Amino acid sequence: MLPRVPHHPVVARAAAAAATAWLLAGCTAGAVAPGPVADPPVPDDVLDLLVIGDSYAAGDGAQTAMTSFAWETGRDLGARTAVDAVGGTGFVNPGPSGRDQRYATRVAALPDAVLDVDVVVVEGGLNDRQKPPDDVRDAAEGVLRSLVARAPHAQVVLVGATAPQPAAAQDSVAVNTALAGAARAVGVVFVDPVARGWFPADEVAEYVGPDGLHPTQAGHDHLARLLAEVVADLPPG
Repeated sequence: MLPRVPHHPVVARAAAAAATAWLLAGCTAGAVAPGPVADPPVPDDVLDLLVIGDSYAAGDGAQTAMTSFAWETGRDLGARTAVDAVGGTGFVNPGPSGRDQRYATRVAALPDAVLDVDVVVVEGGLNDRQKPPDDVRDAAEGVLRSLVARAPHAQVVLVGATAPQPAAAQDSVAVNTALAGAARAVGVVFVDPVARGWFPADEVAEYVGPDGLHPTQAGHDHLARLLAEVVADLPPG
């Protein structure tokens, strides 16, 4: 079981929203607060989780962005959670916006405080399936090395392309092999959802949306449960 590492906690969006709701619930119309109100104390043993990813982490196919597998994983773990996700992006693929939103660019832009966490999950590869595997490996290795250097207290988990449909799964073999090589080179945990059979053929109808690529809300919940198990079973760092 992964131990909780006491350090200065990151107050992520989910925790901040919960604290705001808690404060508002205690106020009635016309009430005057006696003065500044502090957030409720946060225990040191709560896991701090950062998820970096693509459209899956951003919540495509989920009921809302806040019910993506990334946020649901945090809820399953009882963690304070932060998410950095941009659809269409990858380690090599800059995304559809015309701006460079590759993982390395986004990680470089993250403040140090956001990286002061216990676990960093990097989910991706789906949008790099058509890129040269060597390029994917090199780019992913660079991202992982940056995270290990900038988040020395964190355990880093790389989750490869999650492809629920058989055709997409076949396309993901090469990119996941490249990502596995990057994880080995840096010495971080790698999870291959295709090799692990996270989307069995008989569950596709329930877990995959009409576009055949992104999870339904049930699919996001399913991914969250599986990823939460991986994080909970991490060896001591």
